[in-house]
Amino acid sequence: HNTTISKNNITILDGGSGIVCGFNCNDSVFFNNIINTSQTNAHGIDINISARVRVLRNNITTTGSNGYGLYILGSNNSIINLNNIHTIGGGSQGLLIQNSINNNFSSNNVTTSEGGSAYGVYLDSGTKNNFTNDLITSTGTTNFQINKGNATLTNVTFDKSKIGFDVGSTGGINIKSFLFITVNRFSGGIVSGVRVNIFNSSGVVEANFTTDTNGYNKTLLIDRFQNRTLNVTATPHNITLTAPTILNRSRVINLTNVNISTQTIKVFTALNTSFTGNAGSVNSTNINNLNNLSTVQNLRLTNTSPSNKLSTEILFLKQLNASTVDLKKHVSVGQNFVSINVSLIEMSGLNSSANITINISTCTGINPFFKSGFSQSAADIVANGTQCTGSTSPACNAITCTGDKLTFNVTGFSGFAASNAPAAASGSNETSSITVDSTTNGAGSNPSVTAANVQAKTGIPPAPKSPGITPTGVSISKTTKDIRQLFMSAGTPVANLALIAGDYARPETVQSLLNIALALQESASITYTRPTEEIIFSNPLQSLSLNQTIAAVKNSVYDEDLNIFESGDIFTNSKTSYTQQIEFNSSSNSIKAVFDLNENEEPGDYFIINQGDEILKYNL
Repeated sequence: HNTTISKNNITILDGGSGIVCGFNCNDSVFFNNIINTSQTNAHGIDINISARVRVLRNNITTTGSNGYGLYILGSNNSIINLNNIHTIGGGSQGLLIQNSINNNFSSNNVTTSEGGSAYGVYLDSGTKNNFTNDLITSTGTTNFQINKGNATLTNVTFDKSKIGFDVGSTGGINIKSFLFITVNRFSGGIVSGVRVNIFNSSGVVEANFTTDTNGYNKTLLIDRFQNRTLNVTATPHNITLTAPTILNRSRVINLTNVNISTQTIKVFTALNTSFTGNAGSVNSTNINNLNNLSTVQNLRLTNTSPSNKLSTEILFLKQLNASTVDLKKHVSVGQNFVSINVSLIEMSGLNSSANITINISTCTGINPFFKSGFSQSAADIVANGTQCTGSTSPACNAITCTGDKLTFNVTGFSGFAASNAPAAASGSNETSSITVDSTTNGAGSNPSVTAANVQAKTGIPPAPKSPGITPTGVSISKTTKDIRQLFMSAGTPVANLALIAGDYARPETVQSLLNIALALQESASITYTRPTEEIIFSNPLQSLSLNQTIAAVKNSVYDEDLNIFESGDIFTNSKTSYTQQIEFNSSSNSIKAVFDLNENEEPGDYFIINQGDEILKYNL
């Protein structure tokens, strides 16, 4: 009785077990021992006909045949906790339980490394044996083998497909899991006072509770009962949440696929009656009247002016999953702009096609603009964004203007606004020009740089001359915002051209701009008014070098429209060398071009090669 064996290093070389507690060795403690056995039938710890024994924090290894890590025979009410048990020999069970009742196993790590009958746990006989938070691993066919009696496993990690039963077995096993549930809002903050009901697979309420001030609760759920002839499952479970301050949510969880389950359920906070925007509107969809936010049709968000004459509106054109969105915090519908923060995962359900209406003062020269990010003003979108067309991403289509309203369809979301004239970008108001010197590295004339010669070598026919472009010395004001106007007539491209990003290009700033076809000069030296800066093309025909990574360039064009090269040079910023190139294929039709943003995320420089003999710099 009352024997303590602790902090020993025990190695058995010639038969016998590491520790044997037999015949009323009651209330003994075996703590923090290292035990190694290597002979047949040599067990790590052997407890016989005893009660209330505590086996704690021992490291046990057996390598002989039929050498059990822990053998419990005719012993009751014992505690086996935080032990590491590893058996290697054939027939060597990690734990063997015979004729033992009401023993509690917890947080043990049990591993067997031989196949066949080397089970992780073998319940030969005994009742009310409980396992909690144990890890059981076996390389053989069975993690947990049962003959007679019963056991309950709670949050035990093991392969549930490796439960075995002896021939004629009359025993069974109950498997349960703790579920830790936290309820909080997508917009941040916990939600207390939420009623949580958990239904099993038969629709029966297995647990219900109300979240506390931490939005938290822990509950115990039944996974299954299994014996030799029955496998009765209670999972998957359906978790439902209800509270006056949230829209009802539900989630299905299958306990078979998890062991220790921690579930964070995020909820959508319902607005009082409708989306309020910046000024409020009675025309918006009444969110509280929706039965299922995961399938919302024709969601309408409107901001009406105090006079009820002018309004800005988003009407989504497809069914949406709005179950996670926070309209109040991450959507802005202003008097003359709209913006949705779709960069947040909880708002991604709104990154969908929509019809946008924006109030304006006049239709003369009006155009929609877009800007990535969650803009909070029309001025920001127009000044720092890009005119939106059918070729941009996101695209704007079906653009119409009547009276005081501009309407258009979008393919996805960022910020959208409208302007009656292209807005000036921030920065200096100076103008720049480019001088074309058709020489090879500045040495001699090169008369072959002509549109006809380019066509002969590339297969791209020359396009009509673009209005407003002269061959050399072109100066363009920075207030000319829309570069496409230089190459478009009535919305149709009228020149083959290419764009090359300027000195501030970085992989993350490359954007799509417009649809173009390409013809490039064979070689030229290009200089412009900034001191010490020069660009020199000395590459094969159709090769165009960009001072950004190839991956970034490929992200902005269609793969089938271009080839990637690793040779040739372009020199900028005092002839800094770049060697990554792209080539637009001669058969390409409607190719995506690229431009860059500077370090302030404003539009940067454009270099344009048109028809091989017309070159200009367009500086915003």
